[in-house]
Amino acid sequence: MGTSSSGTIVMSFWPESGGAGKGGGFVPWFLGILVALAVAWTLRATTLVTMPVAAAFFLAIGVWPVCRWVRERAPPRLRWLGYAAAMLVIVALLSIFVAALWFAAERVSAELPKYGHQLQQFWERLAPWLDKAAPATPDASNGPPRDSGDAASSDPVARFLPSVASLAWHTASTIILILFLTLLMLIEAPIWGGKIANTLTGEARLAWLETVTAVAQRFRRFVVVSTMLGLATGVLYGVWLSVFGLDLVLLFALLAFVLNYVPMVGSLVSGILPVLFALFQQGAQTAAMVGLGLLVIEQVMGNYVAPRLEGRHVTISPLVVLVALLVWTWIWGIAGALLAIPMTVLIAITLGRIDALKPLALFLSDEHEPDCLQERIKPD
Repeated sequence: MGTSSSGTIVMSFWPESGGAGKGGGFVPWFLGILVALAVAWTLRATTLVTMPVAAAFFLAIGVWPVCRWVRERAPPRLRWLGYAAAMLVIVALLSIFVAALWFAAERVSAELPKYGHQLQQFWERLAPWLDKAAPATPDASNGPPRDSGDAASSDPVARFLPSVASLAWHTASTIILILFLTLLMLIEAPIWGGKIANTLTGEARLAWLETVTAVAQRFRRFVVVSTMLGLATGVLYGVWLSVFGLDLVLLFALLAFVLNYVPMVGSLVSGILPVLFALFQQGAQTAAMVGLGLLVIEQVMGNYVAPRLEGRHVTISPLVVLVALLVWTWIWGIAGALLAIPMTVLIAITLGRIDALKPLALFLSDEHEPDCLQERIKPD
């Protein structure tokens, strides 16, 4: 009796393989996992190449309607204005994003010294707990004495300035490379479209065109929805925080808008910061009320408003969103966090076009019926 029950339980979790000798079921899934891990490691090892190419691809398909609209209305000799208009849109949006971060940094640097006493008290309360939670380390007194005159070890600015400068240079060079790749993709898009049309025939050509079109439409929809949600969330943050008379309300509203493009983690960070600030300024009771209100805002915007704005487009389940965010951040860092949702949607749509891999696409989406998923991966 016990053996039969155990066998039933095991078989209920074991894929239908049609027998071990047929090589189905578990083996293809295991090989698929190995292939996915190999691809992930390859993407991580080639970040300097693959990340800019992926970012440029999404930027190109995002602004392609602008490029096409201008080119169709410009004289033949001025069709290059389409590429210029598309790149101008990208540069303008990037400038707004950088200006928002710059404004936030300036406000923080100007206002933070006013709350130095509260921060010191908070650190004094937190330090003993951190000392108890931290693992035991060898006594530093047994080591060689430190040079008290070393300015780099005592001055935080001198210690972190080289790292900040290196990060800024790396970020600027990466952005320039992405913009250059985007421009080349826009220029050569018709050429590559013709190459693929002449190489593929029949259903393969149609499937490729539908896949690229669907990915482009979903990405543009993702940007529009994220922008609308970010604006609405920022306004609601500002209104709610103003009720309690907190300082830096505009800053927190701006961060809520900017960080909204990073799913889940962005909302978490933009919610924790004002709660901590309320704790420093007005105490635990106010901080709890602020946190409760922000939690309600995030739940309403994420679970009620967002699904209605997304409509019939492919959406990823919340669990897959979190896992994808962790995976792509591990692969490409901060850029991976920004590209996590577009890359996952790209993978889901591509898998949905391959008969043998359609179950994987179903697992990535928030659908539970294959027919519904097939309808949602079709271009509009």
